[in-house]
Amino acid sequence: INSIFKNSSTNNSISYAILTFYSKSDKIYSESNISRGHFMFFYQTENIGNSYECRSGVHENWVVSPHIHEYNELLFTKTGVTYICIEGKKYPVPENHLIFIRSNQIHEFTGEAPSVFCSSVFSNDFIPLFNRLTLGKELETPVVDFSDNIWLLEAFEKADTTDVMKICGLMNLICSVILEKG
Repeated sequence: INSIFKNSSTNNSISYAILTFYSKSDKIYSESNISRGHFMFFYQTENIGNSYECRSGVHENWVVSPHIHEYNELLFTKTGVTYICIEGKKYPVPENHLIFIRSNQIHEFTGEAPSVFCSSVFSNDFIPLFNRLTLGKELETPVVDFSDNIWLLEAFEKADTTDVMKICGLMNLICSVILEKG
């Protein structure tokens, strides 16, 4: 399914994107699927519509083409530097740092440098207060140093993603650090 998305940027220019909807089983991450001249990206339908859903994984030197999904995403770098583009802006995320990707932000993992990182996508209902407090606001510093709170990221990485109470608690603690430092 394809549809057209109209986006007005801050400089009053208008760009169009082709949204291509794929099912979970389709392979969508090959470089041949991306047409940068037409700003094509993909809407991941596996990250949509469920309550209290969380998935995490550790990835090494991962490259993911531009995509968008309904869920929020936390990415923290365990070793090296992870490069990520969010809404066209590139961010280096060094070791022991985290970046928060809001739902429905176009983003990609560029794989420009060796890195190992943990990425977690989760439904919006885990952090309603954080979403309410930050609605319409950009974080001053999207890349947050978690060196002092690495224990929190390690606990989150090891947590059973079906333990909703534990995941809610850990995510809200992580978001409080993001608000404090970001």
